[in-house]
Amino acid sequence: MKNRHTLTARKISLFEIIFSLFLLIFGVTTICSLIIFFIYFIYASGFFLLIFLWPIAVGLAIGIFKSNIKPFEIEINERDNPKLKEVIDDLIQKTGMKRPTKIVLKENSQVAVTGFFRKKIIIGMVSLKFLEKEELVCILAHEYGHFAHRDTLIGYFIWRIEYFFDVQEKFNKSSLNFDLMAIIYCPTFCFFWLLNNFFKLTSLWYSRRIELRADSFAARIVGKQEYANAFMKYVSMSEIFERVVPQHIIRYLREGLVIKNIYAYLTPVYTEENIRTALEISLSRKSGFFDSHPSESERLENIRISEINLIFKNNLSNLLHNQEKLEEKESELFTQKMTNIIPLSFRYQG
Repeated sequence: MKNRHTLTARKISLFEIIFSLFLLIFGVTTICSLIIFFIYFIYASGFFLLIFLWPIAVGLAIGIFKSNIKPFEIEINERDNPKLKEVIDDLIQKTGMKRPTKIVLKENSQVAVTGFFRKKIIIGMVSLKFLEKEELVCILAHEYGHFAHRDTLIGYFIWRIEYFFDVQEKFNKSSLNFDLMAIIYCPTFCFFWLLNNFFKLTSLWYSRRIELRADSFAARIVGKQEYANAFMKYVSMSEIFERVVPQHIIRYLREGLVIKNIYAYLTPVYTEENIRTALEISLSRKSGFFDSHPSESERLENIRISEINLIFKNNLSNLLHNQEKLEEKESELFTQKMTNIIPLSFRYQG
């Protein structure tokens, strides 16, 4: 199945450039000014020192020491999966980077990397199911671009800071009542609301830029056209997965059923018509101020690609040992995420 789509060039307006610079400068200046004011306020009013400081200390402790263990992840070993090991070996040879400490599977289509000292690669089962080995190398080359530029280190601190601000905002908001406590918690709630939103805006601005940088890294490593084709295939199948699977799972749960293997169930859905529709939807999106990633058209324009070719094969090759069992396990985990909506009283539907 081959799908050709020609892209129209999209120029970045002068307004976008000016606003990005304004947002960065204004956000950093505002945060620094508020921090200085808050420190002076605590110093000048010793009576309120403990009242304002203790929730901040609690939030800081939670933000720093909160466990980074994610549910619904399955760790896999390269030694037990030689085809996947070939993919990682190919990336190491192309990029000169070290081998990841851990590889985990997720129930969705996400491909990502995390880690401060221990580097972790996250691969969604949808990507393993529908991407060819060479295409997976292309997508992971983008993630290795984050490793190469130490984005996971910076991202770790940004995530901790965002979590700290978020905890503070929610804590002070929940403590607001129509009594004397409002006098104490209202100023800190307003303070952290401003910090939280300004920091999110500036960090999301930064996030969009490093995604473009990682795209350029991958294009240099595997080739511009090869990366663009693999990237848009990844985006298209993710679009279909996110739009189709959750609704189908909910429908089956309401009928007292569950899909035993949602990835095998999804295979007939990847028709040429659905792929073309998903591709058009993806390319029509525009990136906003609150988006963590640039739009697909902006990312393709960044690596100077004007045409893409999507090829989907009907004969899918498994990259993992016992992949069918892992697909069923991930299907079960995905269904568990939906059980807060539908009670678990079902029988398996193959």
